[in-house]
Parts: sequence; structure tokens; C-alpha cells
Amino acid sequence: MDKYKVRIKNRMIFDMIGTVAFLPVAVYALIRYWNIEGVMSGAPVKDFFAGVINGVRGAAVIAFVIYLMFSFVNNLLAIRNEEKLKKMYFEEYDERALAISEHSSRVTYNITIYIILVSCIITGLYNTTISMTLLVVWIFVFLTRIITISFYNNKI
Repeated sequence: MDKYKVRIKNRMIFDMIGTVAFLPVAVYALIRYWNIEGVMSGAPVKDFFAGVINGVRGAAVIAFVIYLMFSFVNNLLAIRNEEKLKKMYFEEYDERALAISEHSSRVTYNITIYIILVSCIITGLYNTTISMTLLVVWIFVFLTRIITISFYNNKI
């Protein structure tokens, strides 16, 4: 259990470093969101899309910062309470949950690969640039899968 405590403390350090690093980005994104005139001006459609892009960008960064803060607090409470620490340990290393996660990851990967490939073929009829971009993404994901499979075959 001491090794798990060290792992949790390392996660807490990562959470705080991430919060400190991304908080200025979140503040900057909010400032840019409220100051759309400085980003784009002109037609109402341009202003609308500029607001949507800045809002989504700001929301993603802010959501990540909030997630890091909640994770830090949750880990801090677990470090202080031995029962909660044991519960977290068993939830994290439950064999049934790990098997379900591995199986769902495989299925999700297969579905994603086929969707990207079908999208690549369909967009090839309309726009070659988008089709080639999707093909490069498909190749990257496929090569990443091959590399990770060979890595874990050698490791295990």
C-alpha cells in the first residue's frame, strides 16, 4: 500500500503542475472569448463562428483545469483516509474492470478505424485534401496500434 501512496502523491504533483500550467491558458481563453472583436469582425456569421471556436477552446481548457483540481482534492482526501485509499486501490486494480476496459478499448479501436476509413473514401468524392488528411490520420492510428502491439508482445 505504501507504493500506491507514492503513486497517488505523484499524481497529486502532476495535477498541481498541470493546474498551474493550464490556468493562465484558461484565463487567456476566457479573455479572448469576451473580446471577440479583436479576433474577428465583419459578417454576423464570422462573428458567430469566432465566438463558437473561442468558447469551445476556453471550455475545454477550463474543464481540464477543473478536472485536475478535483482529482487533486480526491487524491488528497484518499491520502488522509486509509479506508478511502484502500477502496481506490481495489477499484483501480479490479481484474474484472480491467478486462472490461481492455475489451471495450479493442472494440472502440476497431470501430474508429473503420469510421475513419469510410470517411476517407466518402470525402474523396468531394474534397481530396480532406480525404488525404483522413488517410494520414488512419495510417498514423494504424501504425500506432502496430507499434504498441509489438511493444507489449515483447514486454509481456
